Amino acid sequence: MGIVAILEDLGHTVVPATSGSDTLGKLRSRSDIALGFSRSRDAQDDGLQLVDGIRQEWQHLPILLATSNVAGSDHRPASARKALHPRTT
Repeated sequence: MGIVAILEDLGHTVVPATSGSDTLGKLRSRSDIALGFSRSRDAQDDGLQLVDGIRQEWQHLPILLATSNVAGSDHRPASARKALHPRTT
């Protein structure tokens, strides 16, 4: 069962997007989106770039980035890691 089906089974309305620009367009056209959820990387976009784009217009929208990369270390720059965890030092 995919994440969309799980969220819908829990009673949430899911608004799928096919790319970062599609996501931003849907956010601009709707006022009822309460959470942004994305993979950290997909075929077209980098999740951190999407977060930056969302933050420019929706500073308080919660965003959840998921990854399937469970092996290896985090190779992103420290500034990128801190952007995802603003309450850490």
